Amino acid sequence: MPEQTIYCPMDFRQLPIKENTVQLVMTDPMYDEKSLGDWAAVGEWAAEVLRPGGLFFAFTGTMFLPNELERVGRFLDWVDLFYLKLHQPNLAFAGRSHGILKYTKAAVLYSKGRFTSPKVVKNLLQVKYTKPYHVYQLPLKPVMYWMERFTARGDLVVDPMAGSWTVGIAARLLHRNFFGADKEIKCRKIWDDRLRNGD
Repeated sequence: MPEQTIYCPMDFRQLPIKENTVQLVMTDPMYDEKSLGDWAAVGEWAAEVLRPGGLFFAFTGTMFLPNELERVGRFLDWVDLFYLKLHQPNLAFAGRSHGILKYTKAAVLYSKGRFTSPKVVKNLLQVKYTKPYHVYQLPLKPVMYWMERFTARGDLVVDPMAGSWTVGIAARLLHRNFFGADKEIKCRKIWDDRLRNGD
């Protein structure tokens, strides 16, 4: 069985990962304006740990997407946008005067150097899911779909802001090595609960 290692609580910049060893950094940073510095930090860090041709895939909101793109783009090469089509819309407030019913959740894909993929990859997946472990929990099936197409068995996948550990569970099910970190100590119990529950 591939290695599954979590570090919690820990800042991702302290993860014991060698440069040029990671195939996929897959994560879900916060999307608000005060978290834009985190996008720059994780982009710079990903550029160090990813191997040549490795990928950075991050779920995101869209209100500050141009700012996020600029920050990550300082360190990695832009590839494309990906989307989850939600079974029911979320209400997002753009400014103070109106809200937007959002039927999608976006993700961005960057590469370290030239992007190549031996498989055709869909950039839109439909999803219906609940969040029993964490308010920001990602859906497992889409994460597995994209991970399977961007990595090979035995590759190293890292989630530097792991939260509910969906990326780690997907890596475990797909026989990928996984390192994950989260600053919140409460997230350690989520990992234990998900393993105990057979996720």
